Amino acid sequence: MWSLTLSLYTYALSASAPSPKTPHRCSDTAPATNRTPPTPPTIQTSTSDDESSAMDDLKVEVLFENGAYYEGFVTGVMKNEVVVSFPDDWYPETKFNYDNVRLSLSDEQCSTEFIDKQEIEVKLVRKPHPCYGWVKAVIKMISGNPPSQFVVQCFNSTVLEIVSPDKIRCININSHINRNTFYTFDIDVPEDVREFAKMYGIHNNLQKAIGASLVFYNPDKSMLSVITRSPLTSEKALMLTDMHFRNLKQNVTVLMETENLVQHLDNFKLKFASSSYTDEFNVCKHLIGLAIGAHGTNIKQARKIEGITNIELDKNTGVFKIYGENLDAIKKAREILEYREEYFQVPRDFIGKVIGKNSRNIQDIIDKSRVKKVQIVGDDDTQSTIAREEGKVPFKFVGTVENIRNAKFLLDYHLDHLKKLKIFNQDMTGIKQQLHSKQLSQSAVQYFNSTVTEIVSSDKINFSNINGDTLYTVDIPVPEDVRESAQIAGIHKNLQETIGASLVLYNPDQSVLSVVCSSLFNSKRALMLADMHFRNLNQNSMVLMKHENLMELLENSKSPFIAEFNVHYDLMGLAIGAHHINIKQARRIDGITSIELDKDTGCFKIYGEKKDAVMKARGILEYREEYFKVPREFIGKVIGKNKRNIIDIIEKSGVHTIETDDDNELHRKKGHVPLIIVGTVGCIAEAKILIKHHLEHLKVLDQNRKEKQMEKVNDLHSIRSNRPAIPHATMQRKNNREHMNDGQSNSIGRKSRRRTSDTDQEESGCIIS
Repeated sequence: MWSLTLSLYTYALSASAPSPKTPHRCSDTAPATNRTPPTPPTIQTSTSDDESSAMDDLKVEVLFENGAYYEGFVTGVMKNEVVVSFPDDWYPETKFNYDNVRLSLSDEQCSTEFIDKQEIEVKLVRKPHPCYGWVKAVIKMISGNPPSQFVVQCFNSTVLEIVSPDKIRCININSHINRNTFYTFDIDVPEDVREFAKMYGIHNNLQKAIGASLVFYNPDKSMLSVITRSPLTSEKALMLTDMHFRNLKQNVTVLMETENLVQHLDNFKLKFASSSYTDEFNVCKHLIGLAIGAHGTNIKQARKIEGITNIELDKNTGVFKIYGENLDAIKKAREILEYREEYFQVPRDFIGKVIGKNSRNIQDIIDKSRVKKVQIVGDDDTQSTIAREEGKVPFKFVGTVENIRNAKFLLDYHLDHLKKLKIFNQDMTGIKQQLHSKQLSQSAVQYFNSTVTEIVSSDKINFSNINGDTLYTVDIPVPEDVRESAQIAGIHKNLQETIGASLVLYNPDQSVLSVVCSSLFNSKRALMLADMHFRNLNQNSMVLMKHENLMELLENSKSPFIAEFNVHYDLMGLAIGAHHINIKQARRIDGITSIELDKDTGCFKIYGEKKDAVMKARGILEYREEYFKVPREFIGKVIGKNKRNIIDIIEKSGVHTIETDDDNELHRKKGHVPLIIVGTVGCIAEAKILIKHHLEHLKVLDQNRKEKQMEKVNDLHSIRSNRPAIPHATMQRKNNREHMNDGQSNSIGRKSRRRTSDTDQEESGCIIS
């Protein structure tokens, strides 16, 4: 498993001791002077625009002893120095102090207009270095219109220089770099992938994904060194690097296969150029039947194409070979015979809407694209080898390459509509919540989709030549129920952008949608998407109207968001936190500009660019003390043995303390015991919910107990009421009392009376129980 060592030089880290979760600053991670770069691999990759942009982030200018600034690139970062390399290695890679290095001018900072006596920088060769450097100078004269030559005089010099326009620029106003300009960290590389990590360009995807300026392998340390302009890059690297190393072998295999394929293609082109036109491709064995067609229909159709001389098929390998007199004929034949199965990942949340009621949507895609089959690969399908993406379900398309391309185009369009609709619904909810603060929200309204009941065939596409350009025009009938919506300005913008049309316009006189395209291919795509576009047209118009109504309620609220609240003096320490940790945490939230605290009044003021950021910071700092009344008979069970229940509530809710108020006699007289809850507003609300839930449970148990007791009492009364009557029992007790009053209290008399009583009872046939 890899580990990550960070060198993030920020004020927050330098101001407080690092916690276990906080990356430590380290001055040992920068490379040494004259560091030997990794050996370039044999596999080369092209430089993309994203890579060029990332390298521009590392471009700096270094001040040398001759007073000139020379361009270079940062290759290492240390505590107070950076390592800079220079183009074509005209100067060795060297460490420079922050005070001698500044960022290069961006394109936005450069100006092309100059005037006399303007202070500028001129590109000259200054001894003892042979390379051009930037030196401050003053324009003395401008020659030509537009300017073709400039006469300049360098600072601290009396010599006049004549330079061309490409050798001057405006003054570089960028200040010298500091410890917050560049960040660096190293990533341990597992031993089993270190050989692959040396390959040139193998880490480009990781560099792009984490937003780094440079990612390269350091063989001396067996680590990946990362240089970036953003302190957030390390967090992304923590998430992605393990996956990157796990797939490194696979990426190398892909690169090598790509190189072999390119080489094979080059050889094929050479062979193709020196012989007749041929084409060769493979079809999976289980798809050969579809490629051939019933009774060889597809092969017969391909052979009938003008220019095709022969078609061969090896059924054992599934290899087709097409011979023809021209490339167009071979391409048409291949489109008929080349069958494939491809997968498309669909977000799990949209599966139901993609399929549609009674499979209407997916059947519509099958009919328009003419694929042979669309199959959903279920989670229990163990035979499929397709890689599953988290939160997505693979759709398998079977058909010709062109049919599959059309199916993916339709599915992409439908998914784009569903995603934008989801974003818009979230945005609408956010707008409603922001009405009280009048916060302006950027809406996601700019989308539209649709569907038609009348299909227009491709032979209805007209074409015309205008100034030598061929334009294709098709008029699509608009259903009657959506004609009002079709007249709204901008409602067809998404359809126009998707199909790449030059113009999409509704014609109210003929009730048709006129689509003008520069290619026949785009016109056919317009016919495929029109049905889907009209189906959702009314929905899109309602979305626009709702958005416009809500936006009218959000007036002129471009000022920063401010939240102000008070914290009791006794709770001020909790709100600030140990070593001001809570305030520091709140200030690190993206979008927070400032936090003010008046300790005398306990008033906090939070300033931010986003409402969400301000509310999040308030949730960290706003501490309160609130009461919750608990019935006296339940207070013991709420607290629990050894305070077990109350401790559990504290841990789950995150409140600071929960205690009983023993001094509050008013609530005690009313039969309640107040609990004092101290914590943030959100934590207190969570604690109250937990206590209420526990009280409801206790009340239910108490009610059940009382009902059982009442049942027992009722059963006892029922038993007593059903006993048989004993009429002479009372008279017997009365006679006994009379004999006792007469003084006949001797034991013989008592025994005699008992015998007489028992005899009387037996005679009466009654037994006293």
